[in-house]
Amino acid sequence: MKKSTIIIIVEAFVIVVLGFSVVRQHHYRPPDSSSMSQKLQTRLTPQQSTEAQQTARDFLEALGKKDWSAAAGFWPSYASKGRHFDDVFNDKIKDYLGGLEIVSLGTPYKEAPYPGVFVPYEIRFQNGETKQFRLAVRQDRPGQPWYFDGGL
Repeated sequence: MKKSTIIIIVEAFVIVVLGFSVVRQHHYRPPDSSSMSQKLQTRLTPQQSTEAQQTARDFLEALGKKDWSAAAGFWPSYASKGRHFDDVFNDKIKDYLGGLEIVSLGTPYKEAPYPGVFVPYEIRFQNGETKQFRLAVRQDRPGQPWYFDGGL
């Protein structure tokens, strides 16, 4: 092989290796600290924590007792209480959720930028299946009622 051909092959190899290194660094680098700080979990006041956990307990217990009117009472104030609740919690979902049992409720926390509170929970369904997730609850202003905001 000619010396110029070997140099071209080596240069091409170096370019490919550098290209892969740049792509790998871009896609696999750890997230920068500024984006990490936006997702930091923060503690609540003891009163907020108690209220958020009680809201989650009452809502999940209403589902377990198949008390759909009590469960609808935790629906957001900006949503219509009647038909909209029944559209989301249709008969199929009610059959699935009805009779659930709360296994545990964790410590509520806030996670920016979400304005509400997350309450970790574990529930057991009638069929014995368990699920762990976090229930989102909110309170628009202090003194107003807390409501369900997602996370089943």
